[in-house]
Amino acid sequence: MTNTELKPDPIRHRIAEDDVALSPVEGNARAEIGALRTPAPNVYEETPTVIRYNGATPWSPALIVKVAKFFHARFNKELPISASANH
Repeated sequence: MTNTELKPDPIRHRIAEDDVALSPVEGNARAEIGALRTPAPNVYEETPTVIRYNGATPWSPALIVKVAKFFHARFNKELPISASANH
């Protein structure tokens, strides 16, 4: 990269432009999610702004402890940080 590409002001400007451009899409997605009913287990739904899958079993972040214990017992390794609740 050249020095001109590393200047932070143009980069920040581009990020701000993207944030403005994506703002309406995010708002539409939030409204659409709020209007959706809870699908039956194992059901996949797709709309123009939302793709949603309701797994076969209930899930919450509190269950990560069970997943971590299983992973350690099965693979003798700690759960990757990207899958842990502490990141």
